Amino acid sequence: MMAIGFDLRLHAAPFYKKLWIPYYELPTSDFGVESGEEGVADALTAHGIGLNWGDLVRLSKACKIGAMLLPGKWPRKFRDELLGSQHNACIQQMLWLSRFKQPQDVEIEPRPFPGCKKRPDWRFRSSAQVINLEVKYRSGDWIRRVDGSKYSPARAGPFDDIAPKFPLRHEGELNLVGLTVLAPIDTALVREADAFLERTPTIDAVFLWSEHHGEEPESVMRPAGNGFPKLFYNDGDEEDRCHIGIIRHVWRKSEERRNFKMSDMPEFIDKISAEDQNKPG
Repeated sequence: MMAIGFDLRLHAAPFYKKLWIPYYELPTSDFGVESGEEGVADALTAHGIGLNWGDLVRLSKACKIGAMLLPGKWPRKFRDELLGSQHNACIQQMLWLSRFKQPQDVEIEPRPFPGCKKRPDWRFRSSAQVINLEVKYRSGDWIRRVDGSKYSPARAGPFDDIAPKFPLRHEGELNLVGLTVLAPIDTALVREADAFLERTPTIDAVFLWSEHHGEEPESVMRPAGNGFPKLFYNDGDEEDRCHIGIIRHVWRKSEERRNFKMSDMPEFIDKISAEDQNKPG
């Protein structure tokens, strides 16, 4: 990462009782702005790993994948993304490569569909099977993670802008989508995936991955009955499945519909720690 001028600035944030979560600052981010700034959406005032912070384990693994599968191209080929607001999305693109079995002959933003201006993120072989893969990282999903049952769906859907990248299906190839979200994979998201596949017959399957899955499965494939694409999927490893990061992700009180300021956090952590200690048993 030094080769592209990436300045790794490490920090630790209070999490619970005496626990601290390490993170690094992103060079540039749309998130983490102060509320009240003119023209700034409330959603962008959020702080957290996956927004304006990065996770060290994810970064380390992405670098390992890049060195193995894209020698001579990683990280220089991805310099603009890694130093810009798409840093976390770029890390997720690398992580998705490792979730397929023995990826080989990896192509970056290939042109598998002549005449189509839009390109999927990856084209590679897995056990001799050609796969065209589009990866989407939905950072705006932090609101669903924090608000839970009080969440109100936004206008933009998680599968927007994907279909144009797959105008057709080549015989003998798989067109797949890897979608990373920040909230658990709930029934509503699965229904959205099914509806997307129904109206986009050129895509064979969607793989969903949650960074904060809680008690829900971290990975789900749709359609569930199509077992062929899953033959090439390895469900990630222990690092992928590890629940890393600040669970609440951003300092937002769902009942008050507002964000916590970073300056509020020490007082808030002390408060919930005291409440926990006073619980019976």
